[in-house]
Amino acid sequence: MQARELLLFLSHKYEGDWDKIYYAIRTKEKVQSDEVVDFAKSFKGNYITLTDENYPHFIKETTRPPFVLYYKGDIEILRGDQSKFLTVIGSRECTNYGRETISQIVKELPENIVIVSGLAKGIDGAAQRSALDSNKKTIGVLGGGIDNIYPKENADLFTRITNGGGLILSEYPESLEPKPNNFLFRNRIIASLGKAVLVGESYTRSGTHATVCFALNEGRDIGCVPYHANEKSNCNQFIKDGACLIENAKDVLVMMGING
Repeated sequence: MQARELLLFLSHKYEGDWDKIYYAIRTKEKVQSDEVVDFAKSFKGNYITLTDENYPHFIKETTRPPFVLYYKGDIEILRGDQSKFLTVIGSRECTNYGRETISQIVKELPENIVIVSGLAKGIDGAAQRSALDSNKKTIGVLGGGIDNIYPKENADLFTRITNGGGLILSEYPESLEPKPNNFLFRNRIIASLGKAVLVGESYTRSGTHATVCFALNEGRDIGCVPYHANEKSNCNQFIKDGACLIENAKDVLVMMGING
C-alpha cells in the first residue's frame, strides 16, 4: 500500500473533508491494505496527491494543502511558470462595469498569462471566458466534486476549459454536491495558485474578501479595479489599505513584476 493510494482512499471515504482526512492520518486509522490498493486500482479519475513529486510546491506551501487534487484537462499547466499565474476574483452579482472592465483587462494581457478563478457566475466567469477568447490558459477551482459542474449555467465554460487546453481542479471527489463552507475553503487554493490576485468587483464580507485574506497570508500582491465613490466597495477599501489600483493590463503586469 502506497501513501498516495491511502490518501485517495481516505479522500473518498471522507468526501474530501480536510479535517477528517487529517484526523484519520494523525490517529493512524486502521484500514485494510487490500481494500485500499483495490480501490486505487479501480479508480478511473485523474488525481495527484500531496506525496507526489509533481505536486506543485506553491500549493504545498499553502495553509492546509489539499491531500488530493482531482483534475480534468491539462495538468501540465501546473508545471509551468507560476510567476505568470494571475488569480482573478470578484462578485457573482457583478455590474456591467465590473464584468466589462475585467474582461477587457484579461483580454489585453499577454497570451502567456494563466488566469485562475473559481468558475463562478459574475467576475470569475467573465475573466475565464475572456481568457479563452484571447487564447490564454485558464484554471478553474471547484467547490464541489470534480464531476459536479457548478453553477450549471457555466457548463459550457467547464467544457471549453477542459477541451481547450485548460485545467479544472477540486479537492472533492466525483459528483459530490458543493457545501457552503467548501467554497470558502477552496478559496485558499485559488489564492495560492496565483502570483498575484486581481479583484474585479466586491462588496461587504464575501468569498472574495476571504480569498484576499488567504492571499495576503501567503504573501501575494493584491490589485483592485476601483469603483464608484458612493458605493460600499471592498475594492476601494482594499486600495486604501495598500492594494494596487488596477485600471488596465499594464497595471497588472507592473503588479506581477513582469515587463510589459
